[in-house]
Amino acid sequence: DIVVDVTQLNGHQENMLMLMDALNMCLVENGYNYDITDTEFFWNALNYTIMTYPEVPGTDSEEMLAWNEDHTGMKVHQDLVKVYAEGLFADYVELPEVPGKCMVSVSDEEGYYNLSIGDRGTSYGEIVTWVQTPDGSCHVEARLSDAATGETIVTYVYELVENKNEDAVFAYRIKSAKAKGIANNAVSSNATTKTVLDSSVLKESLKEHAK
Repeated sequence: DIVVDVTQLNGHQENMLMLMDALNMCLVENGYNYDITDTEFFWNALNYTIMTYPEVPGTDSEEMLAWNEDHTGMKVHQDLVKVYAEGLFADYVELPEVPGKCMVSVSDEEGYYNLSIGDRGTSYGEIVTWVQTPDGSCHVEARLSDAATGETIVTYVYELVENKNEDAVFAYRIKSAKAKGIANNAVSSNATTKTVLDSSVLKESLKEHAK
């Protein structure tokens, strides 16, 4: 096994941190288990991830998303949604129908989805350990912490597998996620405050990217 120096992550590993950080927030706030067959979790995980990290190196992401008129969310093209889904879920094949109880809705404009905005508060994500096995898979501990108190909110243990798609944006795909030290995996939804980047921060992020 190869133990990666988490203070020297490469670009592919940093891209995966974006996905794991957003998943940590989604899982802990809603008490979900990582389960691709749960379509509510599937779509809400995509919402958290895209709204927190709308810019992905290697894509024309800024051309595939736009604010709605009242700036309460964004309209995102299905091609960009599929890029994130491939990284978030190793077993992803195609986008399922959007369930009624969900942060995402189908846009009136063909090929687009409407995503909801929120506020991640003072939480932040970081990699604690990263171990790569001989078969190319990785076991990663990703921690969600509160910058205001310095306390750990939750740590999830992720299994990553290599992304075999030759056009892949994400070098790995997430196979599983389990809360560390919690017997039933699901975490109380009261564990942390609501996350997902607020509109002012996200607009500044997109503005900087456009320069």
